Amino acid sequence: MRAPTPAGREESTATTATTLASRRKLGSLEVSSVGLGCQTMPGNLYGPVSSREDMITIIRTAADQGVPLFDTVEAYGPFESERIVGEALEPVRDQVVIASKFGFDVDLVTGQSVRSTALFHFRW
Repeated sequence: MRAPTPAGREESTATTATTLASRRKLGSLEVSSVGLGCQTMPGNLYGPVSSREDMITIIRTAADQGVPLFDTVEAYGPFESERIVGEALEPVRDQVVIASKFGFDVDLVTGQSVRSTALFHFRW
């Protein structure tokens, strides 16, 4: 199978496919092109999830299979996605990158967020 390039040439998809080895720069941070988004893990955005333990298993399995980038935000839960991600990745925290958006005005009673002002990443 061939994929078109911006110049109109064709390349094999094998050379253009995104893999776990593919890297991207986010400012001065280099991360994998493939990551795991953890937005739905608290189970309050798109319906319930099977269990917190299952979400931890999914995250750990992804890390075990070489996924080094995990994305979360304080507004997912609120704060619950970050708790799940933190617990799941604690054993490998020095081997992964967690991207966490912050700066939301989150009402701790209702869980409603008003606005977002920043993006933060950290490497444990």
